[in-house]
Amino acid sequence: MPTTQEVATDIATAIQDPRRFVEIVLLEGAELEAVGAAAGCPLDPVSGQRVAGYLDYKLDYPNAGDATVNLLLVRHGLQSYGVGSACAEDLEQRLQGRSQRMLASIYGDNPRARKFWERLGYQFAIDAKPLLVWYAKELNKPSGNELVAG
Repeated sequence: MPTTQEVATDIATAIQDPRRFVEIVLLEGAELEAVGAAAGCPLDPVSGQRVAGYLDYKLDYPNAGDATVNLLLVRHGLQSYGVGSACAEDLEQRLQGRSQRMLASIYGDNPRARKFWERLGYQFAIDAKPLLVWYAKELNKPSGNELVAG
């Protein structure tokens, strides 16, 4: 668990980088609201929704047209409810037409994170051990069902 100072330093660093974005993940729906309340998720004072996690991503990194998820945290007690998957899929949709590839960095030896990203269609892309490995998924990839004018 990061300290308050570590979080403050990380957010201050993100603010200085115009390509980096941090977001609070909020819960939607009555069922998840009940689960979030039971998990002790605090209420966001603006929206009134439960705070479920944190998303940190960077655009045009490591290359132009890439988007890299530096960190996707889902509060303990909400994991395995589809919150992380919904968050990743929402970001993929928002990046459509903006980024060609989305990468996820996985810190250390974390088989659970690897399996999470693989379930979403990500494949091993970059080995930067011992600190991290990156998994990637092509966005805006043609489905093969497009009509060809002719």
